[in-house]
Amino acid sequence: MKKIFTFFILLIIFSCASYQPTRYNLSEFKKSYKSYDLNIFWNEERKGEILTVDGVVKNVYLGKISELEITVRVVENDKKISEAIYRFFPEVLKPDDLLPFRLTISLPEGKDYNISYFYRGYLITDEMELTFGSF
Repeated sequence: MKKIFTFFILLIIFSCASYQPTRYNLSEFKKSYKSYDLNIFWNEERKGEILTVDGVVKNVYLGKISELEITVRVVENDKKISEAIYRFFPEVLKPDDLLPFRLTISLPEGKDYNISYFYRGYLITDEMELTFGSF
């Protein structure tokens, strides 16, 4: 009985110690945006009228980032056609943290349109909390 108990304790200890966070090769992403607070890397894939945006965000700020949102908006002649929002809730990005995201959005078939990207969140340091965002 003592051997079985010891085995399970060791199994629990080694299982926790072997966790490795997901690693992302940022050079695989075709598009990127870099700012003083956040770097965003993404790929776009269109299938028919659906655009899928897969990417990661990286906190390059000295403090934490909370309540982060990424918005993809399809605009035609300054009019919003469709929009998709990804909310990183309840995650808090610590400095140098990477978090993945995926958005799908409908696109108009055969029309001229622009795709705009926005982000919004809160920067948190020991001295302040500040709303930031957009690209």
